[in-house]
Amino acid sequence: MIVSGAGIAPGTFVTNYSGDTGGTAIEFSQPIQVGAPSPLILTFSPFNTLSSGSFIYSSPNHYAAGLNHTLQIGDGLSTQRGALVSNGFNCQFQAGGGLFSLGNLTVDAPNGSERFMNVSNNNSNSGFLMNAQNDFTVTSGSHFRKTFGNSTVYVEEIS
Repeated sequence: MIVSGAGIAPGTFVTNYSGDTGGTAIEFSQPIQVGAPSPLILTFSPFNTLSSGSFIYSSPNHYAAGLNHTLQIGDGLSTQRGALVSNGFNCQFQAGGGLFSLGNLTVDAPNGSERFMNVSNNNSNSGFLMNAQNDFTVTSGSHFRKTFGNSTVYVEEIS
């Protein structure tokens, strides 16, 4: 589940919720930022990436795009963003079990702290893989993130 609010870094999500200790404990994927207000006012959003993904490959079959195929995230100019910046340009390359291997990937989204590309899944399998067979380019000011710690990214050539 995505969490946002003052003092919470974009892309933060809930990693654990526990009521076992007589109180309530919520753990986040990133630490609360220094200078966060007290009390924290948080907004929780479901991580329903099947309806909010920028690119979703949902097939049980593996597919390798041609080496001349390029997926480009961002146009290099726009800095406009939505109200919820936690998901960024959320891409799932293995949502249905089969892996979609890109030929090339370019992330060209300035204002990378709020307009970033991330790799995730649909929370129904453990597939967080991304494979760029050829060039993987992240332009100046752009960010690429693995949303989850066990994500695996395979690339041939990084520029």
